[in-house]
Amino acid sequence: MEMKMKILMVLFVALAMTGCGGSDNGKAGGETNKPPENSIAKDAIDGFTGKTYVDAGQRAKKTLTKIADKEKKDLDTVLDGK
Repeated sequence: MEMKMKILMVLFVALAMTGCGGSDNGKAGGETNKPPENSIAKDAIDGFTGKTYVDAGQRAKKTLTKIADKEKKDLDTVLDGK
């Protein structure tokens, strides 16, 4: 068990380090370096914690709620005869 924890810590540190640092990539002097939108470390942490799945579930819930509300409105319109 302790060996697994050590491996996970090394993996976490390695992934965290891949998102650090930056390269100039030939940018002009007046431009600022923005951090990357998505880093490997952030994606890995989101995957380990299940945040990705929670976010997807919340988006699906919103979509289904919108669809249900629209169908309810349409049904009410038909039943009211308007």
